[in-house]
Amino acid sequence: MMSQENVTPSTPMGATLVPGGGATFRVWAPRASSVYLHGVFAGHVQDGFADALLMAKDGRGYWAGYQPSVWGRSAVSARVATF
Repeated sequence: MMSQENVTPSTPMGATLVPGGGATFRVWAPRASSVYLHGVFAGHVQDGFADALLMAKDGRGYWAGYQPSVWGRSAVSARVATF
Protein backbone atom coordinates (compact mmCIF):
# COMPACT_ATOMS: atom_id res chain seq x y z
CA MET A 1 0.00 0.00 0.00
CA MET A 2 1.16 3.54 -0.72
CA SER A 3 2.64 5.53 2.13
CA GLN A 4 0.25 7.74 4.08
CA GLU A 5 3.02 10.20 4.91
CA ASN A 6 1.82 13.78 4.27
CA VAL A 7 -1.80 12.55 3.87
CA THR A 8 -4.43 14.06 6.18
CA PRO A 9 -8.24 14.28 6.08
CA SER A 10 -7.82 17.73 4.51
CA THR A 11 -5.47 16.58 1.71
CA PRO A 12 -6.74 18.21 -1.52
CA MET A 13 -8.31 16.13 -4.27
CA GLY A 14 -6.07 15.25 -7.20
CA ALA A 15 -2.29 15.53 -7.13
CA THR A 16 -0.57 17.97 -4.77
CA LEU A 17 3.18 18.54 -4.75
CA VAL A 18 4.69 18.41 -1.26
CA PRO A 19 7.42 20.90 -0.26
CA GLY A 20 10.68 18.98 -0.15
CA GLY A 21 9.61 16.45 -2.78
CA GLY A 22 6.94 14.00 -3.72
CA ALA A 23 3.20 14.39 -4.02
CA THR A 24 -0.02 13.33 -2.38
CA PHE A 25 -2.86 11.89 -4.44
CA ARG A 26 -6.52 11.76 -3.47
CA VAL A 27 -9.61 10.63 -5.37
CA TRP A 28 -13.22 10.00 -4.40
CA ALA A 29 -14.40 6.58 -5.51
CA PRO A 30 -16.77 5.20 -2.86
CA ARG A 31 -17.80 2.14 -4.87
CA ALA A 32 -14.27 1.19 -5.94
CA SER A 33 -12.71 -2.02 -4.72
CA SER A 34 -9.22 -0.63 -5.35
CA VAL A 35 -7.44 2.44 -6.73
CA TYR A 36 -3.87 2.21 -8.01
CA LEU A 37 -1.54 5.06 -8.98
CA HIS A 38 0.23 4.69 -12.32
CA GLY A 39 2.94 6.90 -13.75
CA VAL A 40 6.58 7.68 -14.29
CA PHE A 41 8.39 7.88 -10.96
CA ALA A 42 12.13 8.61 -10.75
CA GLY A 43 12.34 7.96 -14.50
CA HIS A 44 10.72 4.51 -14.31
CA VAL A 45 7.28 3.60 -15.63
CA GLN A 46 5.23 1.96 -12.90
CA ASP A 47 1.87 0.50 -13.72
CA GLY A 48 -0.08 -2.64 -13.08
CA PHE A 49 -1.44 -3.67 -9.73
CA ALA A 50 1.62 -3.58 -7.47
CA ASP A 51 0.86 -3.34 -3.75
CA ALA A 52 3.21 -0.35 -3.51
CA LEU A 53 0.88 1.62 -5.84
CA LEU A 54 -2.39 0.80 -4.04
CA MET A 55 -4.00 3.84 -2.40
CA ALA A 56 -5.60 3.56 1.05
CA LYS A 57 -9.38 3.99 1.41
CA ASP A 58 -10.96 5.87 4.29
CA GLY A 59 -14.47 5.38 5.65
CA ARG A 60 -15.93 8.16 3.45
CA GLY A 61 -14.91 6.71 0.06
CA TYR A 62 -11.73 8.73 -0.45
CA TRP A 63 -8.58 6.97 -1.61
CA ALA A 64 -5.20 8.58 -0.93
CA GLY A 65 -1.46 8.00 -0.91
CA TYR A 66 1.91 9.67 -1.01
CA GLN A 67 4.54 9.00 -3.70
CA PRO A 68 7.99 10.42 -2.83
CA SER A 69 9.50 10.17 -6.32
CA VAL A 70 7.16 12.59 -8.12
CA TRP A 71 8.14 15.94 -9.44
CA GLY A 72 6.29 18.80 -11.16
CA ARG A 73 5.60 17.43 -14.66
CA SER A 74 5.34 13.73 -13.85
CA ALA A 75 2.70 11.92 -15.87
CA VAL A 76 0.35 10.08 -13.52
CA SER A 77 -3.10 8.52 -13.53
CA ALA A 78 -5.28 6.51 -11.19
CA ARG A 79 -6.70 3.11 -12.16
CA VAL A 80 -10.02 2.53 -10.42
CA ALA A 81 -11.38 -1.02 -10.12
CA THR A 82 -15.03 -1.62 -9.23
CA PHE A 83 -15.09 -5.39 -9.14
